[in-house]
Amino acid sequence: TTRGTDDPIDRYSRGYDASLDPFTNFTKQEKQKKYESLKIHEKFALNFAKFILSSHQSRTFFVIYFILVHILIFLSLYKMVHVGSSVRDMTQVCFDKFREHMAGVHGEKNFHFEHGHAHAPPGVVPAAAPPPHR
Repeated sequence: TTRGTDDPIDRYSRGYDASLDPFTNFTKQEKQKKYESLKIHEKFALNFAKFILSSHQSRTFFVIYFILVHILIFLSLYKMVHVGSSVRDMTQVCFDKFREHMAGVHGEKNFHFEHGHAHAPPGVVPAAAPPPHR
């Protein structure tokens, strides 16, 4: 027989020799001790990473999944920012709430702004602006 071929006897004898090697046994025992000292979430992360990195198909699937999830998140955030209920005229919303406040608390049902200032009822002087905060 030639040494270039993978003879089953040679393969098994190398495996047997490796099992008797004290350095190999020590390395395996140390790895096992380190693994047992990990917390449950660390064990999960390690096993998940080993699973992902174990084959070309799993790596490809994970990369595609990662990209698709990030695209979905990006599109969802883009839609929330530029479309729908987040694109309201906030000035109108604030004015409507202020009008409700004036009607409910102060009894002013026909409150409206004139030239950027609140319209005071006849005989009422508008209050001075409060001093700036320091």
